[in-house]
Amino acid sequence: MATYTSSQVSSHRVRGNWRGGAFVVTGSIDLTTALAVGDVVELCQVPNGYEVVDVIVNAPKLDTGTTPTLAFSVGDSTSAARYISGSTIGQTGGVARTSAAGGTAYVNPIGTNNGQTSGGNAGATVIQLQCTAAAATWANGTVTCSVILMEGYGAFS
Repeated sequence: MATYTSSQVSSHRVRGNWRGGAFVVTGSIDLTTALAVGDVVELCQVPNGYEVVDVIVNAPKLDTGTTPTLAFSVGDSTSAARYISGSTIGQTGGVARTSAAGGTAYVNPIGTNNGQTSGGNAGATVIQLQCTAAAATWANGTVTCSVILMEGYGAFS
């Protein structure tokens, strides 16, 4: 199992919003190696304590086989399919959004994780894609993830 990391995650910079209201955290990665089952792609880090309103993944056609098989889930290290389960957008190209039960309104608990760089250290969680079925014929491409967040219920009170 390999792990691929976006520059947003490797920079350890996490954007928070200490003024209230919704905000977006985005990360992208150029995938130039075929994903195998179990491979993890770390897409972006989100600050803990905020409510996840939506996770949106945009991927090109990464599987050009005549019978494509590529599938993935999107979640975190605790739950690989917390937000999206069994997506096949890598077979055709497109957008997948939060569809897993409990994914919308999920609040990553405040803990001692590293990553938050201002506004206190509530920690951060990496949103990651995990390959659940390998591509029949791999094609390189850029995958982007945007996470819409807002102040979670009781997050900082």
